[in-house]
Order: sequence, then C-alpha cells, then structure tokens
Amino acid sequence: MSRASEPVILVRWSLTALENFEDLVDEVAETIAHPVSALQVTALLETAGITDTVARRRYDYPDVFTLAEDVTTALRTAPWPIMPAAASSDALVQAKAGERLQDYLRGPLSLLPLILLMAMVNAYQAFGQWRSQSALILSAATIGSLLVTGGFVQVMARRGSIYLSQDYVRAAQRFILRIFKLTAIVVPIAALGLALIAARLDLLGPGDGPLLVTAFLMLSGFWMLSGVLAVLRQIHWFGLGLGLGAAASFAALHHLASTDISPGLLVSIAATLGFAIAAATMAIAIVGIFHHRAAQATVQRVVFPPPAHLSVALAPYFLYGVAYLLGVLAGRVGGWVGARPPSVSRIEAGAISELGLTLALTGYMLVGGVAEHTLQRFWQIVKPYQTATPALTPEAFVQRLRIFYRRERQRFAIALGLCSAGVVVALVVHLILAAGRFLGMTWTAGATLIFAAGLLGYGLLAVGIFDTMLLITLSRPRSALLALSIYFVLTLAASIRLGVTFSYAHGALGAVVGGLAFVIIARISVTRLIERADYAYYASF
Repeated sequence: MSRASEPVILVRWSLTALENFEDLVDEVAETIAHPVSALQVTALLETAGITDTVARRRYDYPDVFTLAEDVTTALRTAPWPIMPAAASSDALVQAKAGERLQDYLRGPLSLLPLILLMAMVNAYQAFGQWRSQSALILSAATIGSLLVTGGFVQVMARRGSIYLSQDYVRAAQRFILRIFKLTAIVVPIAALGLALIAARLDLLGPGDGPLLVTAFLMLSGFWMLSGVLAVLRQIHWFGLGLGLGAAASFAALHHLASTDISPGLLVSIAATLGFAIAAATMAIAIVGIFHHRAAQATVQRVVFPPPAHLSVALAPYFLYGVAYLLGVLAGRVGGWVGARPPSVSRIEAGAISELGLTLALTGYMLVGGVAEHTLQRFWQIVKPYQTATPALTPEAFVQRLRIFYRRERQRFAIALGLCSAGVVVALVVHLILAAGRFLGMTWTAGATLIFAAGLLGYGLLAVGIFDTMLLITLSRPRSALLALSIYFVLTLAASIRLGVTFSYAHGALGAVVGGLAFVIIARISVTRLIERADYAYYASF
C-alpha cells in the first residue's frame, strides 16, 4: 500500500488558515450549517486548532467562546438550505432486531472462555492433576489477562468505533492491527512474568505452570478478538470460533490420551490447538469483514496523526481500562490479608475468596452486551436528535438525550438484576447436584458471604461503569478516571479494614463500600455532561 493511501484521521480543512470572519463562517457551515447551540461551534473551532490566542490575534475576539457565539448567530441568520424534517423521537431510537441481538450476545459469549477453562479443569481432574490451589491459578490467569489487555481493548474500541462511525474503514483496520502487534509483545512477557512470580512464591505445583501460561495467553487473545468483533458488531463469530476450538481440543485429548505425554503437557497441547483454531477462525472473519467494508467505504484516503500525538490522546483511555480492572482487584485484597481461623491456610482463604468473587463477576459479564447496545444506539441517534432540534430551542436536545439515557439506564438495571438472579440460581442448582462442592472445593459459609458481597459490589460497579461509559465515548476520560480512582482507594481501604477486623470473607464487602461511592460520583459526572452534550459531542471527534 502506498503512503498516500494509508488510513488516517481525516482533516478536510484548517480553520486557522482563514483570515477573516466571513470565510470562517462559510467553512463552519460546511460541517454544521444549523448549530443547536454555540457550544457545538466552540468544540469545532477548538478541534480545528483555534485557541483564545488565535481568536484575539486573527479575529479580534477575546476568546473562542465569544467568537463561536457570533459564528452561531451568523449561521442562524444566513440563508442556508432548510434541513429536512426529522423523524419522531420514537422512530429515531428504534434499533434493528439483528443489531440488538449482536450486542446482547456479547455478554453471554464473554463467558465462553471461562467455560472452556472449566473444561480444562475437568481434564486435569480426569488425569489426577487437579489441586485446590489450581482454582487460584485459573483466577490469576483470568484477572491477569484482563488487566494486561483491558487498556488495549478500551483504546481499540474507542478509536475503532470513531473511525468506523465516520466511514474510515481502512483507518480502523490499520489502527487495530497496530494494537494487536503491541499486545503480541506485551502479553507473553506478562504471562511468563506472572508464572515466575507464582513459582517464587511457591504457588505452583506439578503442571500448574503450563496451566497458568496457557490460560493467560488464551484468555488474552480471546479478550482482544472479542473486542474487535464487538466493534464490528459481528460477535457471533466469537461464539463460532470458540465452538470449533473446543471441538478440536476434545479431539486432541481423545487421540493423545493413550500416549506417553504427561497429563499437564497433554492438556496444554489440546488447549493450545483449540485456541489456534478458534483464533484463526475469528481472524479470518475479521479480515474478511474489513475487506468487504473497505471496498464500500466512501473515504479511502486519510492521514494518521504523529505517533506521539496519538499516544498522548489515547493514554487516558488506556489508563481507564487498567484502572477499572484494578478496581475489580481491590475488593480481593481483604481475602488475602484478612483474619482466618487456624484450620484455613492463607492459600485456601485466597482460593475461596477468588472463587466466590470470580463467580460473582459473571453476572456483570452477562449484562455487558446491554451496555454495548446502549453505546451503539447513542451514536445512531445523537446526530438525528440534533438535526431534529429547533435552533431557537437548543435545550430540547439536552432533554431528548436525558430521556434516552434514563430509559437506557433503567433497561440496563433490569437486565443486570435478571442476570445476577440467574447466576444465583445456577450456582444453587450446581451445589445441590454436586453435594456442596465447586471445582473440587467445599462450598463454605465464608464462600457464600464472599459471593453475595461480590454480586452486590460488582452490581454497583456495573451501574457506575454504565454512566462513565458515556464520559469515555464523549472524550471525558479524566472524569471517568477520577471516579474510578476514588472507587479503587475506597474499595481497597475498606476491604483491608473489614478483612483484618472481622475475617477474610468480610473483606469482599469492601467492593460494596467503594461501589456505593462510585455510583454517586459517576451519576453526578454524567448528569453534568448531558447538560453540555452539544459541546461534548463535537469535541469528541
């Protein structure tokens, strides 16, 4: 591909090169001839590089906001073509059934990798290799892989969604490829580092090393591929790929069981083969989808900003992804450092805590697709909402957006409650059928307390994340980071205090304390954002 045809951020014109006010108005009209408010124009001018200094020196205005107000007035009084009547609010927010299903599937499908890991556990048990701390190993691989890839997935989803919404398909493809190349370097290093640390702490038994590294690499790959397919709204390929991979793993175990290969290595080989087939299926699908959409794209030539500029712009989103997962980890600290009876070892207490909180997290994971659907719908309706808003009553846009978001938040809360209830029922049924054991471990009263606290704490976290989701998509990552930082500090402090004062099981209640504060702060932040939605929307590009 030639340099001129490489994907990039498109900049059609430079407002800073215009010498007089009239030319400035004409150029702004090319993008927003019918502004809802002066904040829209302010965001556009700032994005194009017009600072307060430029406004003073070039146009003789004290600042950008004052300049934008006069530009807005000029646009409203100029004889621009009348925009066609917009559809009703109800018609604007209707979603296609297929798109809704694609988004909702993301939650249940995100659990498939964990289900495959449980299949690995059963394989280990069949070969007599399973030990109680192996549950801890799987939990470490799950959380570790999420922690390492979380920032990359957030950056990829953020920038990829913007490129695709503007029909910059080649830009999205090349950017995502860059992120994958970077994670291909970081993830193996992190997996080996985690294995070495676990070995030094004497947490690994025979066969646990391959289990840890294999699970870490597999899950990291799955999280990344799932993120790309979610951006493309083709998440069904994730389920199909995992199904083919699981079948390949089962076939490998069946044919290699009679060989002299050690049980731990045998399971690792089967899992690796299954992952390779699953990943290849998803990768082929992704390449094909991009190729098809690129051929239909209206924008073929764009230019990426310098790497340093792009890195600085995306750093807050990366930190947000990492901070979110650190917050998830914070509630687990009390289970490790908390008081425990003499009959329970430190490893056993940690394993019980990790098991209970990991199970509690599944309710949140199941509802993730509902939040994704809200985000997709937001980008579908925000521009039509602005078009349908009369210029003389700009507050109508804010009111429409407020109603839309309140309705979506209620839908998310209901879905979260149903998914959490389903997890509880599934766990109870399993414990009854398995005589009170889960993954080879006895389910205790402490595990019940940890699970219940985690379910409530992660539920509060999910509601807060739903609100910060809008902050992130409208380029307000610092507000989201502040809310998450407060959540992390409060959760960590409460988890340690409750765990040390009462017991390791009570440490999980720290997630409830932090979650309550997080919900309040996030709600205040997103309410303020909606009040300035015009400015935030145009500043997000």
